[in-house]
Amino acid sequence: MSCPELDALVVSACGWRGCVGARMVGGGFGGCTLNLLREGAVPGFAEHLGQVYRARFGREPRCWRFRLVGGGGAVAWERPSV
Repeated sequence: MSCPELDALVVSACGWRGCVGARMVGGGFGGCTLNLLREGAVPGFAEHLGQVYRARFGREPRCWRFRLVGGGGAVAWERPSV
């Protein structure tokens, strides 16, 4: 379940040069977007999304920036026996 606000954020993020991907996360009817950026694409990104969001919805979005550390890896999963 998405909403117009999240859809607009994802579309705007995907238009930012250096955005590798964007998607909605969290519960439906609101939530967050998760945006994966190349390191050089970070400056100005939150400001860009804020301008788009304010112009379209008249509200101030919140943004949290974090850096992934440790990288990803394979996870073994076994189907539980019933």
